[in-house]
Amino acid sequence: MGCVDSRSQQNEIKTAPTPQSMLHRMELLTSATTLQSESDQETTFNKELDRFQFYFNQSSIVKIEGYQKNIQEMNRLRQENHLDSQFFNNQYLYRFMKARHFDMHKSIKMFKDHLHWRKENKIDTILKDFVFWESDEVQEIYPHGYHKTDKEGRPIYIEIFKNVTFKDLYSITTQDRMKKHYYQNYEQLINKMLPCASIAANKYVGQTLTILDAKDMKLKPMEAKNFVQLVTSFSESNYPEIMGKLYVVNSPMLAQVFWKVISVMLNETIKSKICILGKDYKQKLLENIDKENLPEFLGGESDTQNGALLRKNIGPWNEFGKQKMFPHEDERILKNITQQEKDQLKQDIFNFQNKRQSVQERASQRNSVNQRQSIIKIQQNEANSLDKNSNDNNKHIDYNVNILDNLEKEQIPK
Repeated sequence: MGCVDSRSQQNEIKTAPTPQSMLHRMELLTSATTLQSESDQETTFNKELDRFQFYFNQSSIVKIEGYQKNIQEMNRLRQENHLDSQFFNNQYLYRFMKARHFDMHKSIKMFKDHLHWRKENKIDTILKDFVFWESDEVQEIYPHGYHKTDKEGRPIYIEIFKNVTFKDLYSITTQDRMKKHYYQNYEQLINKMLPCASIAANKYVGQTLTILDAKDMKLKPMEAKNFVQLVTSFSESNYPEIMGKLYVVNSPMLAQVFWKVISVMLNETIKSKICILGKDYKQKLLENIDKENLPEFLGGESDTQNGALLRKNIGPWNEFGKQKMFPHEDERILKNITQQEKDQLKQDIFNFQNKRQSVQERASQRNSVNQRQSIIKIQQNEANSLDKNSNDNNKHIDYNVNILDNLEKEQIPK
């Protein structure tokens, strides 16, 4: 299934990809999770990426001086590493250049580190190899996903924090599997969603709009910090310049505390894209999102069953939410999950919980030691202060005695 094109099918690009590039991109497709044949999928995928690159080449970005100076060197790097030029295309490289303010040496280092990260985490095949089969359980307490597009054509990503706690989340899955789940989402975003969003908008779309709903949030400040760290630990370095804007809505009274805890981990560029709103957020969201695309629980008219349909990832890339975009959405794959795999996950969860508890206990012990040291330091400061005051008083007494002695000597007749 291809993405939905709400505009005319003009400017369609036709290319003949090499067998090597076709093989590489087939690894990126969730071939087992759609009703299309592999050849149809490859044709659709080529067409989407070709048009995505076409829109990028027609944008004002390619006229930026820094881009023009750097793109040749980045292309040379791509050739040296024998990278597929259709997937690792110019718009892919542009994000790394922009993230490093078009500093060539920094851009190249960032991209090389990214390639190493992809290889180390097997990202090239993660869309078909990783099955997040506990997804439905996770979605029950932590609804999240992409839902339609904003007025600029950007995919809207939404997370609801109302019912999620670390204790509940990590009784279902592990931190490592959550990371892989996020990797899959980002790869599907750059492979499928952004190209389809561009085709629907009839222009280049390279970023997203994110909404975090913090209503009745149960996460503690340190848990919120850990949640942010979970994503920022890889997203800033490997998927730069993807987030266009982020709104935190229904922020609680402790929002400023959360923000102070979290903001120290973010660079200035990302901080400038974040807007923390209270309960009066509807008008601000509607300035950026058409009401028919904004979920009903956020004041719009798009029915998501209070967030339950976020997992369907509905948008131009998946108009009715019926396309299977991830392996865990295919019942055939889920039926093949063995008892051994389920038992292994239970063991991993048990090990992770023990490790987390051990870390918390050590942190608690450190806090106790720090508290004792603080108390001792306060007591020492008080004792030093008393000693100082005592010495000052003694000096003052000695001074007064000397004055009296001198007066008595003056009064004695010679």
